[in-house]
Amino acid sequence: MPYFPNHPQRISLNDEAHARPFESINSPARLSYLAYLNHSVSYDDDLAWISDLCQRYDVRQPRPGSNHFAADFGAFRCKWARHSEFTSLTFTRHGEFRDPFAIPALLHVPEDWLKQIPGEILAAAHAGLEVQRLLPGHIAEIGTEFFRGNDLIGAQ
Repeated sequence: MPYFPNHPQRISLNDEAHARPFESINSPARLSYLAYLNHSVSYDDDLAWISDLCQRYDVRQPRPGSNHFAADFGAFRCKWARHSEFTSLTFTRHGEFRDPFAIPALLHVPEDWLKQIPGEILAAAHAGLEVQRLLPGHIAEIGTEFFRGNDLIGAQ
């Protein structure tokens, strides 16, 4: 195998990106993911923003000093994780769907709260998690039906 030089921060950046616990998600579910740069956002401001969402839904707030948090908000589940350079949010909505992108999980989150996101968006994605037996029979059908012919990525 050829040698590929590593970026000097490859290991530390990978460790940082995977430092928070993963949640197990059962299908079917729709997910929305946001990551924003937090270099100009104080920890207190970041915590206050996620705490505001908790107050709106009467959900327990993250403990001061914590860098990750997950809770059920009724219409959706939210996982918040603050890293050194960015903060990530994953919103999950369980239940059957016909089109995973017609009503993404993010649409169930208060719009006025989302507009107050304290940093600049670094990454954003919607995903649909479905059992294979419930999807159209051929992979090309899935790509055509849900992704307008764009690339489809799956896993087992």
